[in-house]
Parts: sequence; C-alpha cells; structure tokens
Amino acid sequence: QLAHPFPEDEVRKALVALATRTSGSVVVRLTVAPDGAVETLTRPRPADPVQPVTVAVSPFRTDPDDVLLRHKTTVRPLYDREHRRVQPSGHFDALFLNRLDQVTEGAITNLAARFGERWVTPPLQDGLLPGIWRAHFMHAHACAERSLTLDDLAAADEVVMGNSVRGTVRVGTIVLDALEGLLG
Repeated sequence: QLAHPFPEDEVRKALVALATRTSGSVVVRLTVAPDGAVETLTRPRPADPVQPVTVAVSPFRTDPDDVLLRHKTTVRPLYDREHRRVQPSGHFDALFLNRLDQVTEGAITNLAARFGERWVTPPLQDGLLPGIWRAHFMHAHACAERSLTLDDLAAADEVVMGNSVRGTVRVGTIVLDALEGLLG
C-alpha cells in the first residue's frame, strides 16, 4: 500500500545472516527503505515490566484517517515522543485516543479489554496498527472489534496491552492527567 518494493529474498538473507552472528535474546528491527535496501539492527530485550502497569493518556489526538497509523513505519514522531515523555514518570506506555475520543493503541502496544467473558479491541478504522500481538490475541481469545472510550476501559473487568516483544501486560491504572485524577 505504500508502493515500496518488498525484497523478500534479501529480507530472508539478512535475517539468516543476523541469526548466525547473534546469540541470546535480542529485539530485531528490520527496515526496508523505499528503494528496497534492507537493514537489521538489534538491541537487548527489555526487562519484563512489573504488573499491573500504569499507562498515561496522551493529550494529543490521532486522526483515524491517517493511513500511516495502519502500517509499521519509521514515521512515528508523536508516538516516539509520547513514549519517551511518559516513561520517566513510571508509566509503561502512552495511550492514544483519536479525534473522536475513541481509544486506539499505545505508543508501542495494542490494547484489548475484557467485559465479562468477552474480549474486545479497537477496530482498525479507528486508526491503529494491525500488530502481530493484536492478531494473535484476537485469535486466541475470540476477541471482537469494537470502538472503545475511556469510560469503557474504566468499566472493563480487565484491560491488557501488548506487543510482539513484551507479550501481554495487564493494565492496572490509566492516568488521565495530574489535574483530572485517575481512572482505574
């Protein structure tokens, strides 16, 4: 959809080469440039967070029509900035709402909420990444798609966030703003 070539053979070769020279548990970042050039970078796997975690709602709203939100790209200054901003306060991630006040995703995570026995996650049209963890979680938990608000999250029996690096993380508290108090 972004009209960039995907050099499958080069990607496979780069990952095999990386695997032969890397030991231990690392996070791999694979990028494909618009011209098809492939690059791999590694970093240590982050420590598992102490659960349940606290997340902070970003005051910045996203646009559900922004096509880049539906793709894993390096064009993510708002997400990167908000993630860096909330971490020093002890928050696991920044949680985003779109301009319609629908919960979408975290800066580095997708989200799901449980109501009784039923799991739901925001639909892609609300403006979020169809992440690997999200797809796996939806399949494993027969998770339905439904737009969610902060009030929905407050009423949920359980809220989780996750990604393919960190897995599933239980959310205990959602911080709206120091002046507005806490939800959760």
